[in-house]
Amino acid sequence: TFVVPTAKTSQCGSSQGTGETNLQQIQEQIGELQSKYQELSQQKVVLEERLSAVEDNISNKTLSGAAATGYLPSSCSEVAERSGFEDQGYYVIDVDGPDRGLMPMIVQCSIQDQTAITLI
Repeated sequence: TFVVPTAKTSQCGSSQGTGETNLQQIQEQIGELQSKYQELSQQKVVLEERLSAVEDNISNKTLSGAAATGYLPSSCSEVAERSGFEDQGYYVIDVDGPDRGLMPMIVQCSIQDQTAITLI
């Protein structure tokens, strides 16, 4: 929280009204910035909640198949075989298999004409 004193200011060689006008403008700008900060803080909380829900959803869908086989699926086709998904969603896959060069990644899986499609 910002606090600006409301004391009168005077500048050498200028009228006292100009200093007061500048101070009022600065106070208004500070008020606007405080308002924007509060709005952004609220948006941050909402986005963190949404991200947490997405992460939980990804974890639940992917880990159920990984627990059965001991490793992450390597494609959306494998995700579909394991879990039988029928619409699109986000999953963690390991395209080159466990303990190899590429790290597991989050992908979007979709079904088109009875075929599982991996969207990176």
